[in-house]
Amino acid sequence: MNRKLILLAGLLFAAGANAEIALDGLTLRDDGSIFYEGQVLHLAHQSAEYVPSNQNPELCRPLPGYPKATGDGAEYKGRFSVAGGTFELTETVRRDGSGAFEVSIAAVSREAVPTARLCMQVSLPSAEYAGRPVWLNGKKLPLPDTFSKVDLASAPAGSSLELRRSDGNGNLRISCGEGALMIQDARQWQVLQLPAMFLASPCSGKLTESKIRYRLQSLSAKSFPVNIRAVVNRGFRDEFAGDGKGGWTDQGASNDLSMFPCGQEVKWAGIRFDLIDPDRNGGNGCLVFPPGQTKSVEIPIGGKVLPHLNFLHAFAWVMSQPQAQVGTIRVVFCDGTETELPVRNSQDGADWWSPVPCPNGRLVWSVANRTAAVALFLASWELQPKPVEKLVLTSNPAHAWMIVAVSGSDVEPSPAFAAPPQTITESDTWRKVDFPREVIPGSILDFSETVLDAPAGKYGRAKTRENGIFSFEKRPDVPVRLMGVNLSFGANFPDHELAETVAERFAAYGINTVRFHHNDCVMAEGADGTDLNPDAIDRLDYFFACLKKRGIYIITDFAASRSIPPGAVKGFPDLLSIDRVKPLVILHEGVRNNQKELIRKWLTHVNPYTGIAWKDDPALIGATVCNENNLDYWLNYSSYRPLVEIHEKRLAAFRAASPECDEKELYLRFIAAAHKAYFEDMRDFVRSLDCDLPLTDRNMGVTAFDTFCRADYDYADNHMYVDHPAGDVPVRLSNRSVIPAFGGELAELAPGRLLDRGFFVTEYNWVFPNHFRAESGVLTAAYAAFQGWNGLYRYTYAHPVEALKDQSMMIAFDCNSDPVNLFSDRIGALLFSRGDIAEGREKVSIALTAADGTRNEPYPETVRALLSVCRLGSLPEEKGKALLTASVPLKDGQFAINDPRLPEKLQAGGCFGAEGVCRFEEKFTRSSTGELELDGRAGTFKAVSPRSEALIRNSPGELKGKYMAVKTHYQNSVLCVAAMDGRTLAESGRLVLLHLTNALNCGSVFADREHTVYINRGEMPVVVRYGKADVRLATGGKQFRVYAVALDGSRLGEVPAVMDGETLAFSADNFAFPGQVVFAYELLVRE
Repeated sequence: MNRKLILLAGLLFAAGANAEIALDGLTLRDDGSIFYEGQVLHLAHQSAEYVPSNQNPELCRPLPGYPKATGDGAEYKGRFSVAGGTFELTETVRRDGSGAFEVSIAAVSREAVPTARLCMQVSLPSAEYAGRPVWLNGKKLPLPDTFSKVDLASAPAGSSLELRRSDGNGNLRISCGEGALMIQDARQWQVLQLPAMFLASPCSGKLTESKIRYRLQSLSAKSFPVNIRAVVNRGFRDEFAGDGKGGWTDQGASNDLSMFPCGQEVKWAGIRFDLIDPDRNGGNGCLVFPPGQTKSVEIPIGGKVLPHLNFLHAFAWVMSQPQAQVGTIRVVFCDGTETELPVRNSQDGADWWSPVPCPNGRLVWSVANRTAAVALFLASWELQPKPVEKLVLTSNPAHAWMIVAVSGSDVEPSPAFAAPPQTITESDTWRKVDFPREVIPGSILDFSETVLDAPAGKYGRAKTRENGIFSFEKRPDVPVRLMGVNLSFGANFPDHELAETVAERFAAYGINTVRFHHNDCVMAEGADGTDLNPDAIDRLDYFFACLKKRGIYIITDFAASRSIPPGAVKGFPDLLSIDRVKPLVILHEGVRNNQKELIRKWLTHVNPYTGIAWKDDPALIGATVCNENNLDYWLNYSSYRPLVEIHEKRLAAFRAASPECDEKELYLRFIAAAHKAYFEDMRDFVRSLDCDLPLTDRNMGVTAFDTFCRADYDYADNHMYVDHPAGDVPVRLSNRSVIPAFGGELAELAPGRLLDRGFFVTEYNWVFPNHFRAESGVLTAAYAAFQGWNGLYRYTYAHPVEALKDQSMMIAFDCNSDPVNLFSDRIGALLFSRGDIAEGREKVSIALTAADGTRNEPYPETVRALLSVCRLGSLPEEKGKALLTASVPLKDGQFAINDPRLPEKLQAGGCFGAEGVCRFEEKFTRSSTGELELDGRAGTFKAVSPRSEALIRNSPGELKGKYMAVKTHYQNSVLCVAAMDGRTLAESGRLVLLHLTNALNCGSVFADREHTVYINRGEMPVVVRYGKADVRLATGGKQFRVYAVALDGSRLGEVPAVMDGETLAFSADNFAFPGQVVFAYELLVRE
């Protein structure tokens, strides 16, 4: 029979088959396999030569009329073709009186079929079951996390196996009859399964007739959702932070639950929940008890018995009180009795921000919104088995309690499968390293002469020019490019000797700017908190002078963390902590005058080590009037009564003077007007001091409204974080790269940048212990250079002054002991500060109109993706017509900002130049300069310029630039090659190659294999992850000596390198030198 006839016969055979049979959740398929509780149970045969054959539609064909339903179940007859013969199958499925299913299979062959094994098999995916338990005859049997042996367990006939899936949707007991039970690990053969096999009787030899009997019993909960539609009071999406109307926690569009899958019934941990769609329920889908008031809500139950009561919920504003009681649940039974259940933080749930599991609060749904990793918890309480009349929920005014759904069940939710904690210690994969702070002068890792241009201030004051370029007065056509670090609190005040050391260190790192941050709370003193502490200002003065001498510019904030002493401002007898100062400085003249007095004393103070007043020193490049002072944000968080009263009075006056409009629009106009008045007053005050220092404000937020508020500033500033933690360990992180999301949080900055003035990012970080930190400086610098941004500042180098000199373990924000972040920023210094990556020519502008003053939602991803294709930003309406707009109708030549096909239309319109590409659905972009290429699906990034190339791979594999090609062998890696002698790569005789992986504290502990729950910070020393890459450099035939370099720049030894035609090839193995970790290589041309 030829191939066509074989296919035709198969089609005819299948066409005569019956559909599969469904029986109370069990499905008997048309190949005879059974699907029940998320598991597939099928026959598996191995021939005498161990050739496998599995029961599937290709090998097992039903007889006409089968499968078919019977009075108490179903029946199947068919032929099972295996290597070496064919079995005639008869299967019966019958319900028993307890709700379980009895299954019997008879396999008969006319010829004896040579068989090594015949069984019924359940294939357990290693991704789900490795490192987790099953239960064999009622006893827990942990399955190995990694392969160690093939045969894991066996049990005699009559044994049982219990499978409990982590999602609770497939809890199942399988009891075998005549045959024995075996569990194996197939990963040795690259099959990612741990098969459980119920052996036939007989199971091997030359088989003519075999039988298999087994029993299936569901262990999943029976549950029934409770209807809470009448009591829910908020939606999941929030447009305007702090307007008192929600939804969710009323924290605005960047911090809501708009991505929640509402409007459907789901099953989590085996419990069914009804998720309400706000659009079909008057805008309300969840029950929120906000802070600041005690409320009670009744939920009628109607006499149902709830053996277990299950809540899908979360808390807010509870992190500082880990044992706080958030509320109570009073259960009122129909017989008049009551039970009160306390709802406690860290026991029955936790904060929805950076959530971690707790004893009675299982994480069942999690996602990252635009601010943090967030989640919902499932809490369960056992109740007396008698009818319930109602539930009465009462909140604690100190916290927020958000309830999404309520359900009853006959048993408790399925337990989460806790994987063994993952502890990072020295091993073949992780090596301890001593990370010296200082760099040997003149070594390949000394970037001071390559990047810096000393002294700072030599080109005069920087400001935004008429053409929109932020530049120095003596170099008006050269945009400022500064990349450095923050210093926080005590780290701004080293003694004189340490100040000299740190300035030299920063210069060697290629840092050409520092942000003095949170210094105000240390240097201010006196009865009203506006006097300069003599010792603190002396240290700061000297540090300024040291940095300036080395070519390092300073930026700062006039207010960041200073409190105002009690009684210092009339009407405020209490201490005004910074969370009160930030909104009050905008709304209250007395508080603002207090800030002005400190600014006056600080700016007019003459630095004795430079001989120049702070206000006149061009090495001071700019200042934020008040750091992260978004009025809407702080009003939402504060319950300080004097502030609330001032806010309400000012808002009422604004409302009375405004035309009638939507209340939400009015509120945003009030916030914008308040910010505008505050900034203009503060700028006028600073100018009255004969100071032309560029000023900015409101440096947090990425909506059109945030951009609108910045329209009057001298330059714009914003902040961005990947995996910003919400507290100390335990803490949850996404532990992800931003490459698959077009740059993720970095891309969110681009649309709101104002194209007609300077743009700084004074805080950015991929926060430790995110495992993709190596990409942080590279991506930030490359796209900032392409976009024409002016300043980048990692938050932060250090908090305490001791961290400037002493070795310390790595912590969330501080990078002083983190070689990965610091070396990533060295690559960034080359790409950005040195100017290796070119600024884009093609520009796509977004119209900034009066309507944007009330548009407080994030920009669509189709807009954010343009970060990596063309220059992108907003343009005030009076500065010219912009290409993109949110206004309708569209003007001629304009595109709608919310058009789902926007990248495609811009590409077709020639907006990306000859080389720019954006294939949005494929997550692929190439910059209009051709230098930057991002492939989100592959998890790769390339920055290719004449003087340097940087390649990022999130998984092992190959990647190629023009000069460098690599093949990486382990997890994520970053490699960069750069010329260090002022020439191009092709011409250079001295190159540096950097190879970055990951670093953690020794003894760091994660609760899961994915390293998304960080539970122990570990201790010193740092351990670095192994990495190896095959490197090929197109040197044009030039031969180089390759030296592995220690972290201080000293040479460890020569690395073997060979010439393959005109290409230099060598292996970058960071563990190649015993006791050392290699991050860098020096390449010198052979003379």
